[in-house]
Amino acid sequence: MKIYKEYIEKHPLLSNSEIADLILEQLDLNIKRKSILRGLQRSRSPKIVGSGKRGDSYQINEDEYEFKFGDYSFDVPKEHIAAACAWYVEPNGLTTIQVCQKLWAYFKRDIDEDFLSRIFRCLKINKSSNGLAPHILSEWDEEEVSEFFLKVKREKVASKLDDNTQYKQLYEEELKKSLDLEEFLIEIRGLIPEYDKPLIEYPKPTDTALDHDVVIILSDWHVGMKSKNFNKSIYARRLATLCAQIQYEFNTSLKKIRDIHILILGDMVDGPLANMRPEQAMAQDCHHEKQIILAARGIADVIDYVTPIAQGKVFMHGVGGNHGRFGEDRRDDPTRLADKMVYILAQEFALKTPEWVVHSNVVGDFMCRSTQVLFLHGDRGAKKTKDLVWAHRRDNAKKFVVCSGHFHTVKAEEAEKDIYTFRGGCLCGTDEYASSLGYGCRPAQMMFRVYDDGPRLPLYLPVDE
Repeated sequence: MKIYKEYIEKHPLLSNSEIADLILEQLDLNIKRKSILRGLQRSRSPKIVGSGKRGDSYQINEDEYEFKFGDYSFDVPKEHIAAACAWYVEPNGLTTIQVCQKLWAYFKRDIDEDFLSRIFRCLKINKSSNGLAPHILSEWDEEEVSEFFLKVKREKVASKLDDNTQYKQLYEEELKKSLDLEEFLIEIRGLIPEYDKPLIEYPKPTDTALDHDVVIILSDWHVGMKSKNFNKSIYARRLATLCAQIQYEFNTSLKKIRDIHILILGDMVDGPLANMRPEQAMAQDCHHEKQIILAARGIADVIDYVTPIAQGKVFMHGVGGNHGRFGEDRRDDPTRLADKMVYILAQEFALKTPEWVVHSNVVGDFMCRSTQVLFLHGDRGAKKTKDLVWAHRRDNAKKFVVCSGHFHTVKAEEAEKDIYTFRGGCLCGTDEYASSLGYGCRPAQMMFRVYDDGPRLPLYLPVDE
């Protein structure tokens, strides 16, 4: 602002546009022309720029905000207002009392809580507002605001990942890589030892008149996540429990099992680049190569357990989850490439070769006898169940089952007549996100039988110790 005033005083007859061109020509400023024009306008004609309740108002001066609350006027430096606004709104979300405490700790400015609330109301700042003070928003364009928040996020990640964290170097290196699927798979295959598993012998099922198909839902394994309740060792034990439970259900079936459909609904790895949230890199038990290998081997184990018992064929259907994105930003990679890598390797690991279909759309579907099974991860493509069915229904379908994951809970209900919704569970158990949505369950997965006349209620397969 001082520069603007100096140029206005030196060139009183020039317009703001001419002075802006002169500043850009003479000074090496990393600022856009429209920002300079806004600054020149405010320097020429400072005015009241906002008002609140009870006649409260403010104007933005060169270095401070000038507030007028009734007959009382006072100034607050710009940096104090910017800090207070950033502390108050999300994602920090401090209370007004906490903001007052931080203002005193950082700037030795003593502001009463009620007084600070009046300032926020006057500035029209609330919990859902932008984290930048009004004077910054008025001077910055959208690109500069986005860059500011990106910088804040990077600084937050850097503060979380200290020098003693073994994943910091890996995290930074992987962000710089341009990942290529073919080269990456070649690299992983070079790390894989020979994979030999003994053949599994099953007793022959009792010969009865009726047979049925089985659908197994695998979802939200989050291999690589590390918490007080889950890590790669616990994952291995829970996977073994899951395979044993599936084997038990098959061995105790009194009817022949014809075809087996295995649905993989995504989030099989926790985060290849730990890019879902800034602190995620601190909660990783292994990095993305190991995550992909462990998840692929786990799926191969399930395939090898179910294949010998099927009288017909084994079908694999896979969709990507939101943790399977491989881009540097969580909005990147709509193909959910990490989960797709898991599925490709699982085909190579398995002793048997089922028929695989990896779906690139949000919603996949197939016919199981006269029942149409639709499936999706659950983080996108959300519609009412009935609308989802009608958007994808096949002419020969008599009953419908919609399978989803994402929420780390097991749930089964009849949504409409002949329309069922089955939500698969997870291996890691309920997390804070699921709890905040009101969901909760033990670590579990799900399977259900399908007869000619339609599906049966699913079997709950708990896997915690």
